[in-house]
Amino acid sequence: MSDEESRGSERALKPLSRYDKADLVALLDRKSERLSSLGEKCWHLVWYARKDPGDPDPRLLQGMKKIEADYPTEVAQLAGKDGDCAHGFNSAVLATVRLLTAYVGELE
Repeated sequence: MSDEESRGSERALKPLSRYDKADLVALLDRKSERLSSLGEKCWHLVWYARKDPGDPDPRLLQGMKKIEADYPTEVAQLAGKDGDCAHGFNSAVLATVRLLTAYVGELE
């Protein structure tokens, strides 16, 4: 790894506490649409994984079908042998998005 690549990695790994408040808010504002989209996706997948498949409510079944259509690969992962791991990942991403969103709200 060259010195330039090394310096690039160091910048990429800079702790949040080292960012100036205005820079951090600007960075998260630029990514807010992506964070929102990712949070919504993970919220749906976490809901899907926690659902009661025996519930006869047609709204539940309709919601499940929509999520299956919107995220077929992710739903297949939830149903697969590593489903617990996939659910844990989705839960962690959802929690991280919520944390970052709350953090930006406190900074503004």
